Amino acid sequence: MLPLNAEKRLYSKTDQHRLVTHLQKNYGLPFVASEVLAKDIINLTQQNPYNITAGQILHTTVKATEPAGKKLSECEKVNVILTIYDPDEDLNVKDSFQLKKVRIHRISNEAYRQNGLLTIEEIAMLLTTSISTVKRCIIEPYKLYLAY
Repeated sequence: MLPLNAEKRLYSKTDQHRLVTHLQKNYGLPFVASEVLAKDIINLTQQNPYNITAGQILHTTVKATEPAGKKLSECEKVNVILTIYDPDEDLNVKDSFQLKKVRIHRISNEAYRQNGLLTIEEIAMLLTTSISTVKRCIIEPYKLYLAY
Protein backbone atom coordinates (compact mmCIF):
# COMPACT_ATOMS: atom_id res chain seq x y z
CA MET A 1 0.00 0.00 0.00
CA LEU A 2 2.83 2.41 0.82
CA PRO A 3 6.10 2.97 -1.01
CA LEU A 4 9.15 1.36 0.62
CA ASN A 5 10.63 4.70 1.69
CA ALA A 6 7.32 5.62 3.40
CA GLU A 7 7.37 2.31 5.30
CA LYS A 8 10.92 3.03 6.48
CA ARG A 9 9.93 6.52 7.63
CA LEU A 10 6.94 5.15 9.54
CA TYR A 11 9.11 2.43 11.12
CA SER A 12 11.54 5.12 12.27
CA LYS A 13 8.72 6.54 14.43
CA THR A 14 8.02 3.30 16.33
CA ASP A 15 8.97 2.59 19.94
CA GLN A 16 11.17 -0.27 18.77
CA HIS A 17 13.21 1.93 16.43
CA ARG A 18 13.52 4.62 19.10
CA LEU A 19 14.84 2.02 21.54
CA VAL A 20 17.25 0.53 18.97
CA THR A 21 18.66 3.99 18.25
CA HIS A 22 18.98 4.71 21.98
CA LEU A 23 20.85 1.45 22.64
CA GLN A 24 23.22 2.08 19.73
CA LYS A 25 23.91 5.72 20.59
CA ASN A 26 24.13 5.53 24.39
CA TYR A 27 25.52 2.03 24.93
CA GLY A 28 27.51 1.47 21.75
CA LEU A 29 25.68 -1.77 20.93
CA PRO A 30 25.71 -3.05 17.37
CA PHE A 31 22.47 -2.79 15.38
CA VAL A 32 21.57 -6.51 15.55
CA ALA A 33 22.12 -6.69 19.34
CA SER A 34 20.15 -3.47 19.80
CA GLU A 35 17.28 -4.80 17.72
CA VAL A 36 17.07 -8.11 19.64
CA LEU A 37 17.31 -6.36 23.01
CA ALA A 38 14.68 -3.78 21.98
CA LYS A 39 12.23 -6.52 21.00
CA ASP A 40 12.77 -8.28 24.35
CA ILE A 41 12.29 -5.04 26.32
CA ILE A 42 9.10 -4.19 24.42
CA ASN A 43 7.72 -7.71 24.94
CA LEU A 44 8.43 -7.51 28.68
CA THR A 45 6.82 -4.09 29.09
CA GLN A 46 3.71 -5.16 27.18
CA GLN A 47 2.96 -7.78 29.83
CA ASN A 48 1.55 -4.96 31.99
CA PRO A 49 -2.07 -4.66 30.77
CA TYR A 50 -2.16 -0.87 31.13
CA ASN A 51 1.18 -0.16 29.49
CA ILE A 52 -0.22 1.29 26.31
CA THR A 53 2.22 1.60 23.43
CA ALA A 54 2.18 3.76 20.33
CA GLY A 55 -0.82 2.87 18.18
CA GLN A 56 -2.93 1.63 21.10
CA ILE A 57 -5.76 3.16 23.11
CA LEU A 58 -7.60 2.34 26.32
CA HIS A 59 -11.33 2.04 25.60
CA THR A 60 -14.30 1.33 27.85
CA THR A 61 -16.90 -1.05 26.42
CA VAL A 62 -19.63 -3.43 27.53
CA LYS A 63 -18.50 -6.57 29.34
CA ALA A 64 -18.90 -9.70 27.19
CA THR A 65 -21.01 -11.46 29.84
CA GLU A 66 -23.83 -8.90 29.63
CA PRO A 67 -27.01 -10.30 28.03
CA ALA A 68 -28.36 -8.98 24.74
CA GLY A 69 -31.21 -6.49 25.01
CA LYS A 70 -30.11 -5.04 28.35
CA LYS A 71 -30.04 -1.23 28.50
CA LEU A 72 -26.55 0.06 27.79
CA SER A 73 -26.68 2.33 30.83
CA GLU A 74 -27.29 -0.73 33.05
CA CYS A 75 -24.53 -2.90 31.56
CA GLU A 76 -21.29 -3.59 33.37
CA LYS A 77 -18.33 -2.07 31.54
CA VAL A 78 -14.71 -3.16 31.12
CA ASN A 79 -11.55 -1.35 30.00
CA VAL A 80 -9.79 -2.87 26.99
CA ILE A 81 -6.58 -1.98 25.19
CA LEU A 82 -7.05 -1.82 21.43
CA THR A 83 -4.37 -1.61 18.76
CA ILE A 84 -5.61 0.93 16.26
CA TYR A 85 -2.33 0.98 14.33
CA ASP A 86 0.10 -1.94 14.09
CA PRO A 87 2.89 -1.32 11.57
CA ASP A 88 3.75 -5.03 11.33
CA GLU A 89 0.23 -5.82 10.08
CA ASP A 90 -1.01 -2.56 8.60
CA LEU A 91 1.91 -1.72 6.31
CA ASN A 92 1.55 -5.05 4.45
CA VAL A 93 -2.07 -4.41 3.46
CA LYS A 94 -2.59 -3.42 -0.17
CA ASP A 95 -5.77 -1.29 -0.14
CA SER A 96 -7.81 0.80 2.26
CA PHE A 97 -10.84 -1.53 2.35
CA GLN A 98 -8.63 -4.49 3.29
CA LEU A 99 -6.93 -2.31 5.92
CA LYS A 100 -10.29 -1.52 7.51
CA LYS A 101 -11.15 -5.24 7.58
CA VAL A 102 -7.79 -6.08 9.21
CA ARG A 103 -8.25 -3.37 11.85
CA ILE A 104 -11.88 -4.35 12.57
CA HIS A 105 -10.85 -7.97 13.01
CA ARG A 106 -7.89 -7.03 15.22
CA ILE A 107 -9.70 -4.67 17.61
CA SER A 108 -12.77 -6.93 17.84
CA ASN A 109 -10.59 -9.90 18.80
CA GLU A 110 -8.54 -7.83 21.23
CA ALA A 111 -11.70 -6.60 22.97
CA TYR A 112 -13.12 -10.13 23.15
CA ARG A 113 -9.88 -11.57 24.61
CA GLN A 114 -10.16 -8.90 27.33
CA ASN A 115 -13.80 -9.82 28.08
CA GLY A 116 -15.30 -6.91 26.13
CA LEU A 117 -17.55 -6.59 23.10
CA LEU A 118 -17.48 -3.74 20.59
CA THR A 119 -20.57 -2.48 18.80
CA ILE A 120 -20.53 -1.49 15.13
CA GLU A 121 -20.97 2.13 16.25
CA GLU A 122 -17.92 1.89 18.53
CA ILE A 123 -15.80 0.36 15.78
CA ALA A 124 -16.85 3.12 13.36
CA MET A 125 -15.94 5.80 15.91
CA LEU A 126 -12.60 4.18 16.85
CA LEU A 127 -11.53 3.75 13.22
CA THR A 128 -13.01 7.10 12.09
CA THR A 129 -15.16 5.54 9.40
CA SER A 130 -18.87 5.21 8.76
CA ILE A 131 -21.19 2.62 10.24
CA SER A 132 -22.11 1.46 6.73
CA THR A 133 -18.42 0.87 5.90
CA VAL A 134 -17.98 -1.22 9.04
CA LYS A 135 -21.06 -3.26 8.11
CA ARG A 136 -19.71 -3.80 4.56
CA CYS A 137 -16.35 -4.95 5.98
CA ILE A 138 -18.05 -7.40 8.30
CA ILE A 139 -20.57 -8.76 5.78
CA GLU A 140 -18.23 -8.93 2.73
CA PRO A 141 -16.63 -12.32 3.61
CA TYR A 142 -20.11 -13.87 3.92
CA LYS A 143 -21.59 -12.57 0.63
CA LEU A 144 -21.15 -15.95 -1.06
CA TYR A 145 -23.24 -17.63 1.62
CA LEU A 146 -25.90 -14.91 1.63
CA ALA A 147 -26.50 -15.28 -2.12
CA TYR A 148 -27.99 -18.77 -1.62
